[in-house]
Amino acid sequence: MGIPGFPLVERGVQRIMKEPRTIDLGDRAATLISGGINLMDGGPMMGILPRPLWSQWYPPDPENRILLETNCLLIESEWGKFLIESGCGNKLTEKERRFYGGSNPDWVGHSLEAIGHTPSSINRVILTHLHTDHAGGIVCMDTNGIDSPTFCQATVLVCSTELDEARLGIGITPNAYDDRNWKALENNGDLIPAAPGADLGMGFSYYPTPGHTNGHQSVLITGAKGKILFTGDVLPLFRLAVPYYNMAFDVAPVINAQSKRRLLEQACREEWILVLSHEPDVPICRCVEKPGKSFPFVLQPVD
Repeated sequence: MGIPGFPLVERGVQRIMKEPRTIDLGDRAATLISGGINLMDGGPMMGILPRPLWSQWYPPDPENRILLETNCLLIESEWGKFLIESGCGNKLTEKERRFYGGSNPDWVGHSLEAIGHTPSSINRVILTHLHTDHAGGIVCMDTNGIDSPTFCQATVLVCSTELDEARLGIGITPNAYDDRNWKALENNGDLIPAAPGADLGMGFSYYPTPGHTNGHQSVLITGAKGKILFTGDVLPLFRLAVPYYNMAFDVAPVINAQSKRRLLEQACREEWILVLSHEPDVPICRCVEKPGKSFPFVLQPVD
């Protein structure tokens, strides 16, 4: 189903309903769900890459926008239900809807309900960073038009460095952070800062990947049968796996490239599964070595 108010093209810029994908880690199951689609200008998303190149991978609409997912990961285990990321949420203003190309009805709450869960069943939410397209869903607009915590039984974890910089508004643009996305939780004592690289307990840990923001953290999930790394925006798209392919939204592109290189080398060495934050077509993949290239690692889809 298309997004009301936005023109569509043959490929991509339309709602493609997909069956949820679940990864079995032995002692826990990880299910990929949508936090809602975005339609973003392809130029900033692709940074230094020229349009004739990236448009082959992500065909734009007449307004130069490409289809992006806001992928979230639901983890179910004997310790409870955990959610990585939350998408844009259901309270985007008209200006934000134009920028993100999102639709308020298309949000993580509905995606959870579609697979038999409710926001109130989530025990903990873990965020990579506090930009609206990742953290907007932790506070929702209720039926009375009031901002309220979406996951009323959950605590929400975020890197302490990220929270400090979000409070100060340190971002690539003045609107990079919106405290409406977390203030209600902070006031309730349900927004918990964690140190960069912290062990978050129960098989979850932060994996420092600064560059997109200074406090950006990927999330490492360790199960009995392997590991998943939810990349966040250090590696948002399958085609941005080359370290120096960075978005224009990154506050420190060189540092982001270093973080990405380190991540991919370790993911290849330790055979991690990678879940990419905005990839619409190949969100679950592995990194494999391919000698003979200037950067000898590539991504391969996981079926």
